[in-house]
Amino acid sequence: MKKTLFVFRKLPPVRRACLRARARWTGPQAGGGGAGGPRQRAGSGHLRGRSGQCQLTEQMARDPDGGRPGHPVHLHFTARRAAVGALPGAPHFARRPCLFDARAATAASCTAQTLACVPSSSALPNQPSSQWAFQSLYAAANTVCAGTENKLSTLSDLEQQYRTLRKYYENCEVVMGNLEITSIDRNRDLSFLRSIREVTGYVLVALNQFDYLPLENLRIVRGNKLYEDRYALAIFLNYRRDGNFGLRQLGLRNLTEILNGGVYVDQNKFLCHADTIHWQDIVKNARSELLVVPTNSSSGCGRCHRSCNGRCWGPRSDECQILTKTVCAEQCDGRCFGPYVSDCCHRECAGGCSGPKDTDCFACTNFNDSGACVTQCPQPFVYNPTTFQLEHNPRAKYTYGAFCVKKCPHNFVVDHSSCVRACPSNKMEVEENRIKRCMPCNDICPKACDGIGTASLQSAQTVDSSNIDKFVNCTKINGNLVFLITGIKGDVYHGIEALDPEKLNVFRTVREITGFLNIQSWPENMTDLSVFSNLATIGGRSLYSGISLLILKQQWISSLQLQSLSEISAGNVYITNNSQLCYYNTVNWTSLFRTGNQKVLIRNNREPRECTLERMVCDPLCSDGGCWGPGPDQCLSCRFFSRGRICVESCNLYEGDVREFANGSVCLECDAQCERAEDDMLTCHGPGPDHCVKCSHFKDGPNCVEKCPDGLQGANSFIFKYAEANKECHPCHTNCTQGCIGPRIQDCVGMMDRYIPPIITSLSPSCW
Repeated sequence: MKKTLFVFRKLPPVRRACLRARARWTGPQAGGGGAGGPRQRAGSGHLRGRSGQCQLTEQMARDPDGGRPGHPVHLHFTARRAAVGALPGAPHFARRPCLFDARAATAASCTAQTLACVPSSSALPNQPSSQWAFQSLYAAANTVCAGTENKLSTLSDLEQQYRTLRKYYENCEVVMGNLEITSIDRNRDLSFLRSIREVTGYVLVALNQFDYLPLENLRIVRGNKLYEDRYALAIFLNYRRDGNFGLRQLGLRNLTEILNGGVYVDQNKFLCHADTIHWQDIVKNARSELLVVPTNSSSGCGRCHRSCNGRCWGPRSDECQILTKTVCAEQCDGRCFGPYVSDCCHRECAGGCSGPKDTDCFACTNFNDSGACVTQCPQPFVYNPTTFQLEHNPRAKYTYGAFCVKKCPHNFVVDHSSCVRACPSNKMEVEENRIKRCMPCNDICPKACDGIGTASLQSAQTVDSSNIDKFVNCTKINGNLVFLITGIKGDVYHGIEALDPEKLNVFRTVREITGFLNIQSWPENMTDLSVFSNLATIGGRSLYSGISLLILKQQWISSLQLQSLSEISAGNVYITNNSQLCYYNTVNWTSLFRTGNQKVLIRNNREPRECTLERMVCDPLCSDGGCWGPGPDQCLSCRFFSRGRICVESCNLYEGDVREFANGSVCLECDAQCERAEDDMLTCHGPGPDHCVKCSHFKDGPNCVEKCPDGLQGANSFIFKYAEANKECHPCHTNCTQGCIGPRIQDCVGMMDRYIPPIITSLSPSCW
């Protein structure tokens, strides 16, 4: 082996590429084995290696639908970059196709600039190349399926268990979640599992009786969720105790990466070869927990094929373990496709690669953007170095699993830059331009609830202790709110207890009542209606004897405190016989009405003269427009300035812990990036970080920023800047990819500690 490797290293790059391809090529006689194996195909597959030239020939026996598993597929490669396939409709520049053996997972890719033959295995076995290579959601949308989280639970009998498994994963390529294969008896056709090439959660194989696990195309297990919080791959108890059958072989021949979590393989009585696998080459984290019981008690296992160097998934020559990490040069910071420094994979590759570029990866550590592995998908906003601002990115994409997509699936919703099944609790779903998005809620997310006498509360006559919990977090009441004495003080006849006054605070979230508000009873210790302080609209779609707001005979209420009420859409206002009520006479009620036939009937409340003598009048900071109660936060409008809901005499332009600027008669805070000035000096003269007098941290163009741009996505690249002594941000050298401390290339952070020479520096002999 060492002698062969020594001779191999002495060969020219082109000859080495030819030999690599020839060594991996499998002719038409190699069988796939098991159910669903490759069909026989006509023709012959071979490489002819000559000095300075290599050639691959193969006759095609292709199905009308463009190739099926086990069939060779023509691959064309663009002149701009080497590829391992092309999406349908992509332009073809190469004059001749390279041929791909889908079963053996090898190909010869032709780099058009150099015309050098470079072997490739980035397309998955048993997959047509046009489906896998340069995969994006448009090629894979129909092959993504949801995983499960049942662990060892069985929901039905063995027959239904198998049918459910097949229904979940037939024609599935990417499992979004966990792949759980449990309680499947022997002699079941599991060939449908061959389509799976990626699992985002964990893989669990347990309590089964079949002899072969046909996950031959599974390339990567991400381990976003782990079995028992430890394992990304768990295989155990796969045999029948009273029989001589069970799991004998793991068909995981292309599994080369477990991004997170460990491996647990135990108590598989008949399993072979699992102990020969170099699991440390597969798991990314060297500290991941590994537990693989040697040969799992099986005594009838054969040896690996002599070409496998003692590491294999099965006895055949095409079942050798592919090592992509432990065989790499020490300069590689991830996977590799050979033992040399020039054979390092791109840092975004997962599971190996066929070349050094981000388009040569077998799988992506983070995201796949139209065939290129990237740290993040193109963001909704990009940094404009001319305006020093984030601007809308017309090339933006969303993250969907490990893919970057232009559109989310129709049954998903967009949350910032990701496709999600549901919005988080602090956001609400809205539709803009036929796109469903998650938008942040103001304070609390909208929630519509049934009113008294409506739908689920059809039989209710009043708010009471039996139904008040139905109004928790409601922002809109579809119907009416009615408060009667049987609700406030209880109803002995119906067994309803008195209402706890504190419970009325649930109505602080209500912003709209579509019907009417009827208050004929109220707790004696509550002197206002401040629980409705956020109520903005009374719709009046249904009326109580023509009335939409009724407050009757409440001798304890002294002020309404409905400071958010801005509209009574229909119906009249009836406020009468409230002996302690003041402030009502200052409100211009007609300004709240939306029709000309609405009326106000207010009588037999406390005399305004008595209210004045008791100093129950509007705050001096209120305008002549009136108020809902005492204090500067109850004004209908302000005499001078307003800060939020509160009227103030002046804005904090020159003093105070929080400095402001005046926008008309409204006081607004200076941007958080503005440095607070000394007393008698302005901190800002307008909104935003570009109106600060002085920056609190750094200045990027006209804008004050918390830190200089460090990896912000620009139109065509990532933006890195450093701060000068005056705290102004300036661009790093164009070759800096991880930041800098100055303008020179020597100031780049993480200067390259190795130089990877190009494989071929001049025009190589023709591939063909």
